[in-house]
Amino acid sequence: QRQMCIRDRACLASAFEAYGTLTAMPVAAEQFGSIESYAWTMTSMISAQLVAIVVAGRISDKIGSIRPLAVGVVLFVIGLFTAGLAPTMATLILARVLQGLGSGAMNLTVMVAIASAYKGKARADMMGLLSFCWLLPAFVGPPIAAWITETFSWHWVFLGVIGFVLPAIAL
Repeated sequence: QRQMCIRDRACLASAFEAYGTLTAMPVAAEQFGSIESYAWTMTSMISAQLVAIVVAGRISDKIGSIRPLAVGVVLFVIGLFTAGLAPTMATLILARVLQGLGSGAMNLTVMVAIASAYKGKARADMMGLLSFCWLLPAFVGPPIAAWITETFSWHWVFLGVIGFVLPAIAL
């Protein structure tokens, strides 16, 4: 159960990051005077996420999901921290690659763990919980991110997500 708590919290953080940054990213691109690079902040993350899903899946099949999850969490947090402190658009894009690698590995390992630990109705219930981890942030992430961006800065949208992940790491 401790592992599932870690995975659920990491998945929730990944979802909040995905939806929240959609709101904050245009402000960051404008601040850097690089609107033409805006698409790369999304494309780089999604591309890295796809790579991580494939790699983490193969590794999980061979050695289990714990180590790919741990690597995913570390990459995700480094990416969030780097994005939150990004001084340039190029740094922000690099940070998004790290976030994509981390979130891809985290999300895949959650599904692997659920598939291996639960059967039948319990597996369906856990997949429902996983879906909720993406549904809730879809509704509340953008307004919260908009408020954070307007009140403080787009930087805090990234840095704030770290607060979701750190308790999971502590567990």
